[in-house]
Amino acid sequence: MITIEQILQKFPQTQATDWHQHSNGGGWIQNTAKVAKSAYVGPDALVYDSARVFGSARVYESAQVYGQAQVHGQARVCDSAQVFGSAQVFDSAWVRGQAQVYDKAQVYGQAQVYGSAWVYDSARVFDSAWVYGQAWVYDSAQVYGEALVFGSAWVYDSARVCGQTQVYDSALVCGEACLSKITDYICISPVGTSHSILTLMRAKEDILISRGCFTGTEKEFMDRLCDDSSEHQVYKEVIPVLAKVLRNRMTPII
Repeated sequence: MITIEQILQKFPQTQATDWHQHSNGGGWIQNTAKVAKSAYVGPDALVYDSARVFGSARVYESAQVYGQAQVHGQARVCDSAQVFGSAQVFDSAWVRGQAQVYDKAQVYGQAQVYGSAWVYDSARVFDSAWVYGQAWVYDSAQVYGEALVFGSAWVYDSARVCGQTQVYDSALVCGEACLSKITDYICISPVGTSHSILTLMRAKEDILISRGCFTGTEKEFMDRLCDDSSEHQVYKEVIPVLAKVLRNRMTPII
């Protein structure tokens, strides 16, 4: 159980009178935060700043909820997970492991974020989706349905990953990508002399290509291949083949 002495070491700008133990679980709550009697805060957990925990939510083990974050419904935040900023975790969602949910991100439904995953900015993870490993979901991206995002994958910009899609390894799903099944993208690495990660993905109109800092259409990508270097030759050969394979897999977006 964490002690008030440990609390004051962690937050030297506060005093013992700035904290109290929650009646349901014994966890430490800063007086500026609000925790409902119905919520559970375990003896090693912390809720501070202007955070709110209410409903039947549970915050336990070494988890922390702070900033202006809200955890409510039947949500669970545990292990060493952190929810902060203006993030919200609610319904029956879980955030665990060393995961972080912050900024204005939302995790809800029966979604789970765990491992060392980060969900931030205005991203949303909901329904029965899972984000785990070292994956990042950010910007205004959405992961939902029964989708899985894991490994070192990134989903960002306004991308959508849904259905039973699995995005993993080092895949970069971005732009206006719209993936509803695992065959909606192709990721290969290393490619070329720079050993880059190359991702081709389904979008609303056609396909998008992501490589390094570039995200754009096939034409935009091919237009950048303006010399006869071995690097560019590799892409000139590979891209048309991969794009054809991906288009053959695609069904119209309704």
